[in-house]
Amino acid sequence: MDVPSSMLDKFPPEMVVAVCVVFSLLFFLGLGADVFLVIHFVTHPPSVAQWTRRLRARPWTWREFILVTLPLVILHVVLAAFLYESFGGEMPEPPVLLRAMVLTTLALQGPAVLLVAYVLVRKRLTLTRAFGARLKTLPVDAAKGALSYLAVFLPIGIVGFVYMQLLQALGCNTEAQDVIQLLQKAESPAAIAVLGFIAVVAAPIVEEVVFRGIMLPFLAKHMSVGSAVLLVSFLFAVIHFHIPAFVPLFLLAIGLSLSYIATGSLAVPIVTHACFNAISLTAALVLKDVAI
Repeated sequence: MDVPSSMLDKFPPEMVVAVCVVFSLLFFLGLGADVFLVIHFVTHPPSVAQWTRRLRARPWTWREFILVTLPLVILHVVLAAFLYESFGGEMPEPPVLLRAMVLTTLALQGPAVLLVAYVLVRKRLTLTRAFGARLKTLPVDAAKGALSYLAVFLPIGIVGFVYMQLLQALGCNTEAQDVIQLLQKAESPAAIAVLGFIAVVAAPIVEEVVFRGIMLPFLAKHMSVGSAVLLVSFLFAVIHFHIPAFVPLFLLAIGLSLSYIATGSLAVPIVTHACFNAISLTAALVLKDVAI
């Protein structure tokens, strides 16, 4: 998308150059990551059957699905509908939206943490048995998560750009998500810190545990792994209730699911998810005066 010169004039030349350099670097690193992974899997064919067995071996049954994932998804939908009705479908003032977002996070992620902790204790599960996470491999998993982010950056960017052009051609609303708009309007460092923590720490951990950690392995036991990945990714994109972000989030969710299946450690998609949110929020904060 061409950015009018009047928009760029709002920024010091150094910032414009820095932003261009960063995203160009991400582009080429993403391209390199995709090429590397293609070469790696061509020269070292993966054992898809082994990946499938490992995923389906996770100890999740109908009981955990009904106890943890289903109530949280329903609660998320109910809260979103309640907030929409409360605000009349309009964007509230930043202080009001920030309080609503914090309360919603507590109402969703608080019960999620408690429910997952209860299940782990009741079934006497370690994090390794439940999610494949190991403390000693955390640095390696973090590196794999960063590589996974670079691998999805290019397809999400290209497809997301085409999708946004299509929405604009159809006259659809292409405003950013509420958290992005709130971040761009936030003037308090404390508000920015709270939003950053929610988006970069809390949300990736809880959402990955629910969607990739529990829901994906459970569904993979009752359908093909491909179908489970597509269904989980669709639900993940839908519950964000934001049409302009649907396709990018759907592609991100597929990448997150594949990274978990391939590595067997939930730490990998958590790091990927955190990188995605962190870079998206940083870009929104840096470019907050530009309305593209």
